[in-house]
Amino acid sequence: MQRSKMLSRVISIILITTMLGSMLPLSPIASAESEIIYVDALSCSPTSPVGDGSSAFPFCSISESILASSSGDTIEVASGTYNLTQSISIPHSITINGAKSTISALTRTAGDSSESTIDARASSGAFTITSSNVSISGFDILGDENTRFGFSISGNNINLSNIEIQNNIIHGMAKKLDQMRTTSWGILTEAKGPGFTTNTLDGLHIHGNHIYEIGGFNDSIGLGISLHEVVSEQIDGGALIENNRFSNIHDGLWLGVNTPGMGVVAQEEIAIYPTDYQSGITLKNNEYNDISVGAALQVSERGVFNEQGTDFQSVDVYLININFTTTVNENNLGPFAKITEKNITYNIDESSAYFASPTLAISETLARSLSVAHTITLSSGVFDEDLLISPTRQLSNLLITTTENGNPTFTGGIHLLGTYGLNNITIEGLTIQGEATPGIAFNIDSSAGISDLTIKNMTINGGGNTRSGIIASGLAGSIIVEDNNFNDLDGPYVYTTTPDGIDSSAGQISSLSFSNNVIADSLGSVQIIPAFNLISSGSVINNSFTNSGSNSVPMISISNAAVLTIDYNELHNLGTSVGISVQDARYLSVSSNNFSDLDYAITVSESNAGIIQSTTFNDNSFTDIGIYAIEVPIVLTAPVVVNQNWFGTTNITEIYGMVQGNTQIGEQWNSWPGEDTDDDGWANEFDLCPGYNDAIDIDVDGIPDGCDSLIDRDNDLISDGEDNCLTIMNYDQANYDNDTYGDLCDNDDDNDGMPDEEDGSPLDACPRGGEKYWTRTMVTDPDGDGCHNQREDDDDDNDGLVDANDACDGPGQTLNWISNGTTDYDADGCKDSNEDLDDDNDGIDDSTDSCPVGELNWNSSRENDFDTDGCNDSNEDLDDDNDGILDSEDICPKQYVNNVTDKDGDGCFDDTTTELSFTERFMNGDLLILGVVMISIIMIFVVGIIIYMRNINDELRNKMIVSVNGADTLRRLTTISNRVKTIYMEKTLTQVDYDKIQKLIEERRALFGEDAIIEFEKGNEDLALVFAKAVDLDLTNDEAVARMNENIECGRFEPEYYLKMWKKRIKASTDTSKPSSKEKVKTTDSKNPQAETMDSPPALTKNQLTKMKKAELIAFAKERGLLTSGTKPILIERILSDAAPPVDEKE
Repeated sequence: MQRSKMLSRVISIILITTMLGSMLPLSPIASAESEIIYVDALSCSPTSPVGDGSSAFPFCSISESILASSSGDTIEVASGTYNLTQSISIPHSITINGAKSTISALTRTAGDSSESTIDARASSGAFTITSSNVSISGFDILGDENTRFGFSISGNNINLSNIEIQNNIIHGMAKKLDQMRTTSWGILTEAKGPGFTTNTLDGLHIHGNHIYEIGGFNDSIGLGISLHEVVSEQIDGGALIENNRFSNIHDGLWLGVNTPGMGVVAQEEIAIYPTDYQSGITLKNNEYNDISVGAALQVSERGVFNEQGTDFQSVDVYLININFTTTVNENNLGPFAKITEKNITYNIDESSAYFASPTLAISETLARSLSVAHTITLSSGVFDEDLLISPTRQLSNLLITTTENGNPTFTGGIHLLGTYGLNNITIEGLTIQGEATPGIAFNIDSSAGISDLTIKNMTINGGGNTRSGIIASGLAGSIIVEDNNFNDLDGPYVYTTTPDGIDSSAGQISSLSFSNNVIADSLGSVQIIPAFNLISSGSVINNSFTNSGSNSVPMISISNAAVLTIDYNELHNLGTSVGISVQDARYLSVSSNNFSDLDYAITVSESNAGIIQSTTFNDNSFTDIGIYAIEVPIVLTAPVVVNQNWFGTTNITEIYGMVQGNTQIGEQWNSWPGEDTDDDGWANEFDLCPGYNDAIDIDVDGIPDGCDSLIDRDNDLISDGEDNCLTIMNYDQANYDNDTYGDLCDNDDDNDGMPDEEDGSPLDACPRGGEKYWTRTMVTDPDGDGCHNQREDDDDDNDGLVDANDACDGPGQTLNWISNGTTDYDADGCKDSNEDLDDDNDGIDDSTDSCPVGELNWNSSRENDFDTDGCNDSNEDLDDDNDGILDSEDICPKQYVNNVTDKDGDGCFDDTTTELSFTERFMNGDLLILGVVMISIIMIFVVGIIIYMRNINDELRNKMIVSVNGADTLRRLTTISNRVKTIYMEKTLTQVDYDKIQKLIEERRALFGEDAIIEFEKGNEDLALVFAKAVDLDLTNDEAVARMNENIECGRFEPEYYLKMWKKRIKASTDTSKPSSKEKVKTTDSKNPQAETMDSPPALTKNQLTKMKKAELIAFAKERGLLTSGTKPILIERILSDAAPPVDEKE
């Protein structure tokens, strides 16, 4: 009995295994494997076999291949031209590769014969993508004024993801529908219509494409790439646009308004797309040539623009950063001029626009800005242009400045042209190397007047040319010229307010400051003279003049000031004989100035008696003055007080001799009497450093520099000539990046582009001690903390958890958040809200964890989590076996029961020893149970067979329909019809599908016209009659006729070829004057055993033989009695050399 039961079990297992094993190959899933489908337009001709997508018989069109494809397939498109009359629709996931799919379009040339060219000039576009998981690469896509897009990506009410467009040449799209719809695109991700909720797109990767010549026909507007609906929580997860080239994207008109062409535009929240929202878009390493605007980005979150300034050629605007939400790597982008405001040119919100030309930036801002104040920020770099500021209307509140530590340099000059009134203009931080107006570096020509002008922190170089520095006219209000450097200016003026003496546009100057400027090696002078009336308050303070001036022209000339202060100026080694000339200053204060090597240090005069009200000279130093240190009018009613000045002597007679005019000379410096051999103001007896000027003591250590063995301003015992921090004490001279500056005075110790501090607070987390001279990018420093990810940063995502303990520290992880008990419950470095799928690290996914934030750092197992619900049985789970009975009432807490297995509700299985389970009965070989199981398995098997056969039927039907639609001759259509009949007779095609396909064939047949059909059928009838007669005359046989019909169907020969040949042979055989066909055959055989007989198939040309497969060539050689060994070329040559003279292919 036991042995019988065991045998039943073995038989049951064998039956089940055998049945399931036989079913697996029939599973419909087996047919879902991806396929490679081939397309080759060049291989197609009217006589070509019907394509089935194989490499031997490729499809002729891409659309045909897509209809025959399934999700996940790959379509390989050979070189050649593919003409479109409508866009190619991509409805499911697929990869489409052109001939150059692996080669960047940036290295290729459109129109080359090796390209897979999509000619969309008769279509609205090339590709329309409505599915996720699509990749298209390696095409040359050509459009014209009839084409609106190269690629259109639209979800049609579904979200799309993972779309790749790479290595394509996209050019020529320029269609204009009407005055409103004037835009053409290389690539478009389009939103739904007005009022609809937009679907979204993520995982868009566009790279290696060359997009050019978009727009321009009939004022159509060109856009290289236009993005809508791109949304992702990850940086560059929405769209990554990299390594593309955009060129010749044309401007156009929209409703008659000039509108710029753009390389990339991402726009949201506009009227037609009311819910459009974009995030996660990155542009990097692209090239832009001959475009008005490189990119315009309106990205709510996670927008990144990381382009190189050197990759822009002939581009007006690098970037428009709408709403300032895109992160811009300005360090790489320069040189640029940035404006930050709302601009009506582009009809967009508040934005930052990065212009290539400062002049254009200013022009656009002044002409079109809606703001009341304007700031133009220039980056470091060289601008090869003149800076022209020429408002077309009245202008107020203009600031032209630089980025932090920026040093923008102009090879030309500056021309501020005030045809309209100007007010509150500030220009600062620029370096001027040339001239915009002949002979003038900075020309302020305000015929309508300019009020409140500030020029500061400028460097103006003359290069030794006859060039003036700043020439200003039309001034009024507050004028400030401070902290500038004037070098090598050999024109008439370093700075002047009234160059011609007449300035009708000037107004009242309320205050004028010329302070903290350095004038060196310049022949020009400073002239401060109002056009009329008085300067209310003037100040010339803390300026340095060295190696400058010429002849008798005063270094500084000032006139007509109500109140004038001249303090702390240095005038040394001048080429002029007069230091400062003051005329008609009512209240004059001259103090703490240092004059040397002049004939006249300072002269004061009045044009009419009584103008001067008060003049004082205090604490000035006059050294080596030839004639007069101070010269004032002899007749003067106002007091002129001279106190505590140094004249190089204490001899009162000498002092009086150095002061000319009506003055009150009080007590002067008298600490250095006696002979002064070195003319430094200190008598030899008290001279600390004979032969040198004792006043020169840079490090203020009491030792004149001429005798100081250690000039050390910061007193760190390191000479200034060797000290890498001149004003900060640093004994060790620590200089981590080995640049010019020591660490204590270097705000970027590791030279990574991030300042060590900002506003007094630490900024760079790794200022020294690690990597140096490296470039910060999203790859090397994604969390922006200044620490190199691979070599310095032990917390790559800046979440407060070191990488060694961080389970989520790789690329793409959330950055700059703090791991704590709220955000990271299990402290594994993965953010609970969007990274961590197991918050309490118990091995149970949060989606199935009943205690997602319960006991920490334990592993769920059968021992501690019996019901695997994620709750620790020992201290979290109140029902360990999850049977609905609490452990406190459950007699069997580790047994799952229900109302069937536990009828008494005590949590334990009821006693079932008297009844075997279904499984036990099956394994014991219970015949009833075996019968139930086998019937179920057989039913599943039958259903699987039905589904499998249905799938085969559907696939065959679809392929036949595609072939019918592609049939371009009646011969091919007839061949397809015969194949359909054969498949139907083999029961592989249903009656319904057969009738449907035959109906399509008849409809397609009718398209050829009645005359063509009649001619075709007559040709077939004539050929059949000729074949029949040839057989009757024993010229051939049925087998050879069948082979010749097969040659016709395969396209090797046209019917006319055989018709002509057999008519000729039949005529010859019926000629009584010639031997019979049998005799002729016999004679031929006797002369050449391998010669072609009358029953043999006709001779083939080399071109026809080449198209045959090797197996067909072998069969052909056997028929002729030839050797069948060798390669395919050897077989072809052997057949040709044996055959009669080749048949003319033209026949």
